[in-house]
Amino acid sequence: MSQAVVPTWSQLPTSTQFAPPPLTGHVAVVWRNEFIVHGGGTDEGEASDRTYFYDLDARRWVARELAGQPALARRDHAAALVGERLFLFGGASAAGTELMRTMPVLHLRSRVWSRPAVYGRFPPAVSGHSLTAVGSRLVLLGGRIGQLSALPDVYLFDTDAMAWTRRRAGDAREGALVKGKVPALGAAAPSERVHHLAVSYPGGTTADGAAGAPGVLLFGGGVLGEAGEVPNNELWLLRLADDSPGSRLGWERPLTSGAPPPPLLGHAGCVLGRARVAVFGGWGVGGVHGDLWLLDLASWSWSTAPTAAAAATPLARKGHALVALGAATAALFGGDDLGAAAAKAQAERDARDARAAARGSRHANVQQGTLSARSGAAGAAGVSGGASASSAATQRMLFDDLDLLTLAEPAIEETEWASDADGEAAS
Repeated sequence: MSQAVVPTWSQLPTSTQFAPPPLTGHVAVVWRNEFIVHGGGTDEGEASDRTYFYDLDARRWVARELAGQPALARRDHAAALVGERLFLFGGASAAGTELMRTMPVLHLRSRVWSRPAVYGRFPPAVSGHSLTAVGSRLVLLGGRIGQLSALPDVYLFDTDAMAWTRRRAGDAREGALVKGKVPALGAAAPSERVHHLAVSYPGGTTADGAAGAPGVLLFGGGVLGEAGEVPNNELWLLRLADDSPGSRLGWERPLTSGAPPPPLLGHAGCVLGRARVAVFGGWGVGGVHGDLWLLDLASWSWSTAPTAAAAATPLARKGHALVALGAATAALFGGDDLGAAAAKAQAERDARDARAAARGSRHANVQQGTLSARSGAAGAAGVSGGASASSAATQRMLFDDLDLLTLAEPAIEETEWASDADGEAAS
């Protein structure tokens, strides 16, 4: 039985020049040796239209001159990389009142923004959705389209024909999405959701023996209702149709072992080396999380491994980005704590004020109020780990740290025969 990998966190060096501000609800991709961040919400409560580049070789943020008409400022949008083209879709304005349905494209080699002609059945304006590249196709899932409604259908985008296709829930036409009973697996399609995780699945056999085409793995997200966004921890697989006879799109519910993550929304994740999915952070019961979960795609087993350097572990957050750099490394940037730090500080101040009031001394009350005010100011200014205090209205902490996740195989005690195998052949 194979031993679990050991995750290690470390902070990548950053320079203040050309660096992005603390952001949440942004998108990030890796192209060649560059980690690229676009858009997001700022700690002033605004939406950004900027694009930032981090040189992974030089280990610093760098300036890149972009031509063309840039994408409008937005947050909670989605992005996918196909070749050298970065496709953006949807998103919301700073206040979240205006949703978007435009599809700007950034050509990374020429560094030019374009608004290409796009055909087919467009998705509606949406935010909090996902856009996942599977080969030359993009798959759009979920997202908010109204105060209490999320997108129920699956939209496919052909990046060669530059055309959208809608697969409606319940559509039983050949090659269309099948919602309801999947005869081979008996799994219903997932409910509509927002702020979920969707990553490309390379194809292969699931734990219950089902084999087939590549597709998209969907995990967690918030289901909209009168109570707001209710997180869940369901794992779904959307298989895309391939060239085999009778192939069609369809949902599967992979059977997994091990303890899965709790119900989450606003989490982030990526596929590492076609072998495992890494999931970090998110919001759920108890507030924001700072844990790392791994899903082994060979055994379909979940695990949570202790980090090798706990002091360097990123703070709990949601609305961040986690992007694979290689088969065993990933970069994490940004996010917010949903006011966790501010709420804790306020609770401590309230407790101190209550104790002072109980003593019944006017002098004590005045003194305690002064200390509380100073403590609150110090708490907002003294948060470390790349955090920044947002507006007083939201009292969130936004992050601008860039963290490196490395998965290492556990050390194996070397034996005499292993030494011989690594050196000259034994006679």
